[in-house]
This record gives sequence, structure tokens and C-alpha cells, in this order.
Amino acid sequence: MATSGRKGYYEGRNGWWMYDQRTNDEIDQLFRRGERRAEILIVGHLYVIDFENMTQYRLSDTQRRRRIKYDLMSAPKKGVAGLKLDRQRSTPHNSAAIDAPVVPSLASSVPSIIGNSSSTDHPVVIRSRSDADG
Repeated sequence: MATSGRKGYYEGRNGWWMYDQRTNDEIDQLFRRGERRAEILIVGHLYVIDFENMTQYRLSDTQRRRRIKYDLMSAPKKGVAGLKLDRQRSTPHNSAAIDAPVVPSLASSVPSIIGNSSSTDHPVVIRSRSDADG
């Protein structure tokens, strides 16, 4: 299923979202081990990844299922792990800009969290809510 140059995607409203790298790596390892079904923590919720039916769903909500797929990294997508892609548009005054996807940095959005952590604090993991926008 997963091959070099391909990434995991889950379906949202009007498009596909690419899994973040950590989740993609974990799902890929489970698939390669021959798991037919696996539970994985995504955005603080346990999700069931069903490789036989190529779906995912929350363990606490088995009714809402989303299709999953493996596709090229360059495949059309809404974003990565719930973060929408920003598109730079080229203009006559800015010929260097290209129509390429850019994922905004979370670091600039939450400097107080990053700057106030200490070695005794628990590690802070910032994950977007993958189902917030579909």
C-alpha cells in the first residue's frame, strides 16, 4: 500500500487532508506489520484505522467514518493535519512568487507556550484538530 513518495490522506468535506509526518509514519509501520485494524492517538482522540475497508473513525464515535488513502505527496489536498494550505499568488509586481502550498508555522502563533516551557514541565505537543474543518 504505502510506497516511496506516497503519503497517507483522510477525507474531509470537499477534499483530502494529508496526515502529519508522525501520524503517517505510525500508520505506515502498522500497515507494513500486517495489521488489519489499529488504534492510534490523533489530536488527543483514539482513532481506529481500518486497513481492510480503508477508513478511519473515532473509537468513541463509530458512526462517522472517513475514507483514507495513500497517494502522491503532490496530490491535491486541503492541507496537512487540519492546517489549511496558504497559496501565494504571482502578480505582475512579484514574479518570484509561485502558486505553491505553504503550511503556516505554529511557532509564530503560540510564542508564549514555546517560550515559557521549562525542563521540569511536561512536553507540549501542539496538534491541530484534524476534523475541525472537515
